[in-house]
Amino acid sequence: MRKVQAALAAALAGAGAALGVAACGGSDEIPSTITTDLPGAVATATTSSTGPAPATAPAAPATTAAATGTGTTPTGESGPGGAGDEQGTRVPAVYTLKGGALSPKTVNVPAFLAAEVTVSSTDSRAHTVTVKVGKGYPLAVPPKGTGTVRVPGQKGGRHQVQLDGKPAATLAWGGEPGP
Repeated sequence: MRKVQAALAAALAGAGAALGVAACGGSDEIPSTITTDLPGAVATATTSSTGPAPATAPAAPATTAAATGTGTTPTGESGPGGAGDEQGTRVPAVYTLKGGALSPKTVNVPAFLAAEVTVSSTDSRAHTVTVKVGKGYPLAVPPKGTGTVRVPGQKGGRHQVQLDGKPAATLAWGGEPGP
């Protein structure tokens, strides 16, 4: 109902503006009928030289239910952008683990954006990779598998990425994303 009221108000405002423009123009003539064509509502303003001013007549309201066939309109937490989809911005930081080494040696992430660190391994044994931010963000990488961990955004700076407890690469915040 609010959408119909808002559409009707917009239509009336458009009709009033059109009347105002016509009245203020170079001509003394005011059109006898002004129709605004807005989805969901139609407002018609009619003037008469002897009668009172505009009369409006709303059209049958268009409903989302009729358009979608669902009978309901998703809003709030049940619609897009609703509950459970507050992921926040994150930037992928992808490393490859091959022959006991990580590559590339440095991955850059824009300052203050979270990094989703992914390590894909071709090695035949399991490894532990730790991003040394704060107390550290460890991730397990299975043999010939992939591990992922999300690290919160940081101000500019370089942070060590360890492979099985030894320095192996760098994750740098404050640069252009990528290797």
